[in-house]
Amino acid sequence: MSIRLPMLMLAVLAAIIASAPIVAAQDDLENPLEPLDTSSPQATITSFIEQAGVTEEAALAYRTDRSLDAQQAYFDAVGQTRGLFDLTEVPAASQAEVVEESFVALADILLRVPLPELDSMPDAEMVAADELTQWTLPGTEITLRTLEEGDRAGSWVFSPRTVANLPGWRNEVEGLPVLAEDRAITDWRENSDVSTGPLVPAAFVDALPGFSKERLLGSPLWKTIVALLGGVLVGLLTVLWHRWIGRRGPGDTIRRHVFGATTPLFLFVLIGIYGWFMGSQINPSGELAELIVAATTITFWGAVAWLFYELVQIFAEWMIRTPRLSDKTYDPHLIRLVARVVSVLGVGLIILFGANQIGIPALGLLAGASVAGLAVGLAAQPTLENFIGGMTLFADKPFQIGDYVRFGDDDGTVEEIGARSTRIRKLDGTQLTVPNKDIVDSRIANSTTRDNALFLHTIGVRYETTLEQIEWLVGHIREGLREHPKVEEDENMPRVLLAGFGASSIDIEARAYVDTTSVHEFMAVQAELLAMIMRAVEEAGTGMAFPSTTAYLTRDDGIEGPEALATGEASGPPDAAETPEPANPEPKVAVDENLHAEPDQAEEDD
Repeated sequence: MSIRLPMLMLAVLAAIIASAPIVAAQDDLENPLEPLDTSSPQATITSFIEQAGVTEEAALAYRTDRSLDAQQAYFDAVGQTRGLFDLTEVPAASQAEVVEESFVALADILLRVPLPELDSMPDAEMVAADELTQWTLPGTEITLRTLEEGDRAGSWVFSPRTVANLPGWRNEVEGLPVLAEDRAITDWRENSDVSTGPLVPAAFVDALPGFSKERLLGSPLWKTIVALLGGVLVGLLTVLWHRWIGRRGPGDTIRRHVFGATTPLFLFVLIGIYGWFMGSQINPSGELAELIVAATTITFWGAVAWLFYELVQIFAEWMIRTPRLSDKTYDPHLIRLVARVVSVLGVGLIILFGANQIGIPALGLLAGASVAGLAVGLAAQPTLENFIGGMTLFADKPFQIGDYVRFGDDDGTVEEIGARSTRIRKLDGTQLTVPNKDIVDSRIANSTTRDNALFLHTIGVRYETTLEQIEWLVGHIREGLREHPKVEEDENMPRVLLAGFGASSIDIEARAYVDTTSVHEFMAVQAELLAMIMRAVEEAGTGMAFPSTTAYLTRDDGIEGPEALATGEASGPPDAAETPEPANPEPKVAVDENLHAEPDQAEEDD
């Protein structure tokens, strides 16, 4: 026991002694994750100058070793200065390019303008004592300010105005002598112009004609041309892919939308290759780099919106064709309509998000879209009413696709229920497009949903028809209806009865139910039954009545007035014993009390 304790203590002591050099070595190593010092204007300026030296070493190392690792080391060194710039007004998609452009411009400026002594710049103590929030480099407009919000609140960074104006200020110091003699790279802009990736040999860049190295959009002309040709190639390949593959499959089918989804996926691949090649091999700068980023970002989010649309349509078609959802409550047209609405809303939100990435405020766009939507909604109120009417038709389901309906003075077979209108095929073959609002406000008769079809007709025969003929005709028509195979029969139906006396005919009502829901089949059966009734009328020895009027006209002496009553001269009812017959009596003609005509006229119209 006494031996083990000293041995354990010696082992711990040896471990402490052995670990001391390791700890010391770790203290000497630099932490690559440690941010640059931005505690004061002096610290920020010093951090930038020191990081410029580190970046210079990385750039020189890449010149001798044109490998992807060496190039990435240079990019990492430039990216380390990101924390020195206020990028709150820079779009998220362009921040990496703006950081590199700002570093290049500021490095060239600080090499050509005289800097004050570091001790004269405000340090952390002076900032706290004077409560500084902003400081401008003497003799320049380069301004630093403190961040007021976020995790880095209190850090001194170059202001947004400085970041925006650095490229222009760099142009103003062009041609000034370099004041620092210990720098290997004295023109960072030129270094950026000739810098390319490992796949683009430096000899190729040196062999280019002089005009191709003129600057356009902040980059050499040849880089601008390559960027333009690359963008055209991406667009051309996308169009060819969509024509050959993206549009395969008939109509609204899963296969069609699956092939359609391959186009945005193919576009993702092309954008990735184009962005990688331009960023790591061509290395554009200035406005060209920002334009490339904006174009690729817009294209990317456009492809995302396109893919979202196709996926929603695929899901909708899958719902329509899934046996589990084949119940009639899931109307295919309703599912497609909802899918289109969801697609439009989703695409709009995706585009808003993508616009925000390139610096277009999403909230501003949303507010503008809301105001525009309100104006459009007021202007397009009938369209909105029709859309709501379409949703009402889907919810209430007065009819479905393929039903034969009647509404107002129109009828036909429903072919499509859209967001704005319903298309109906009439019996004469013409297609009728009816606004949904008009259909919703109308009384709709759906012939397809009935259990059977009613055969109801009134047969008018001539008044000369005898009672025996009518009784025979009623029984014969009833038997004819019962014998037809499509006429339903029970204790009350079919029913044929003497219905009444019309103005010109004796009416017989024939009522029966035909076992069909098809309008076309019912019309064929109805034609057969009507032909049977016509034969029965002919066999009965009578005929169909038609409207006629008989008028009986005679002389009208008028009504005796009160004066005749007062004098006792009023003529009473004729008395055959007291009233002698005239020598030449005038013919008596029956007069219809409902008719009035001139005297001495007789007319008969049959």
